[in-house]
Amino acid sequence: MKPTYVVVGAGVIGATTALRLAETGAHVTVLDAEGPCAGTSSTSFAWVGASALGLWDYFEINVAGTAAYRRLQAELGPLPWHVANGSLVWYSDGGAQETLLARVAELRDAGYPAALLTPARVRELEPALKLADTVEQVAFYSDEGYVLARAMVADILLLAEQRGVTTRFGARVTGLEPDASRPAVVLADGERIEADAVVLCGGRWTSELARLAGATVPMLVPSPGSLDVGLLVRTAPIAETVSRMLLADDLMIRPDGGAHLLLHSDEHDRTVDPQSGPQALAPIAEDVVDVALGHLALSARPVVESAVIGLRALTTDYLPAVGWLPGADGIYAAVTHSGITLAPVLGELIAAEVALGADERLLRPFRHERFASAGTPTSAGTASIGETP
Repeated sequence: MKPTYVVVGAGVIGATTALRLAETGAHVTVLDAEGPCAGTSSTSFAWVGASALGLWDYFEINVAGTAAYRRLQAELGPLPWHVANGSLVWYSDGGAQETLLARVAELRDAGYPAALLTPARVRELEPALKLADTVEQVAFYSDEGYVLARAMVADILLLAEQRGVTTRFGARVTGLEPDASRPAVVLADGERIEADAVVLCGGRWTSELARLAGATVPMLVPSPGSLDVGLLVRTAPIAETVSRMLLADDLMIRPDGGAHLLLHSDEHDRTVDPQSGPQALAPIAEDVVDVALGHLALSARPVVESAVIGLRALTTDYLPAVGWLPGADGIYAAVTHSGITLAPVLGELIAAEVALGADERLLRPFRHERFASAGTPTSAGTASIGETP
């Protein structure tokens, strides 16, 4: 008889995990209270990379994540939702430039593809850029890029369904019953689904799901100014071309399909109340556009098409939490801030642990057991959270 697994959550991690579990010969059911990519994954800047300072505590697994995208492409062919033409990073302040040079050297020492380009060369790559006179060098990370998350999840789930995965949307989980041999999921309508294992991929709802199993995954609670609150500003189409990830001072810029731009600013995140409605977000979004105009030479001011609050899936020590939940037999949970970067490799690693009983080295630093004796946050908490919502 085939093993059976239930995956709760149809975001990027849930989708890739379901696909890889199905490839082990198991029957897999994906449950989501809403629909595919309706939660955390849909409100991410969706950067794929490992260069940010705030991600150093899980640098190795982020590198593995970028490599897993290459394996996915070799397996599936061209991925229209994955753009991997590199990222450009620069700072206008002289002191910050020194930090950037040190970071490039550190990454090179770690074997990460990192180069320094002249402003002239950068303008050849991105003619719409407007670099301050104080910018002497720009970092270029050739392995990095971004994804269009909704399209990615749709494609991965379609492939998973072709390999036998059952997807059930509008299926809200209201109970979890741990059991070493046959854990079970209880739905809002009372239906009970047994499986050989249950994998929670609930993004920012992971803490709530874990509590249903009597377990604890401590996560940040959204509040004004907290690190788990991010603002994504999408513009209407512009006339100029921006083709890759740009990290300029405190602003992140990337294409978002059809000549749209997606903008994000750490500084402006701190001014956002997670309960804010469109009227409150509108002036903040216009301020973000003002910052963008300092870095882009455009023929007209971009029109704000949407401003959306994204709530990051952040544990209290800001690191991934992946593995079997202590005290909740048969229940596995995976949550991380870098879900887009890590999804392809997490799908592989989780499937190996759940279906094959492996103990994957890359996941060992991120086990849930660490929270039982947690003190202050690790060093990741003292740096930028990684410049992505």
